[in-house]
Amino acid sequence: MWEQLVRTYPDGDYDRIWNALFEMADLFRAAAAAVAERCGFAYNRREDEHVTEYLRRVRQMPR
Repeated sequence: MWEQLVRTYPDGDYDRIWNALFEMADLFRAAAAAVAERCGFAYNRREDEHVTEYLRRVRQMPR
């Protein structure tokens, strides 16, 4: 998880900023799902998928 966290710090490059955002989302997803399971809550994967799809569409928009 530490290496994944480190990858969320981009250097200012446009593509690396987007990659870092998606890396952060992956890290959040893994941590949130583990915490939810441990605490007996449901993790809303459908909402997660919607947010991720939205971000993918925004990334494809012209700069």
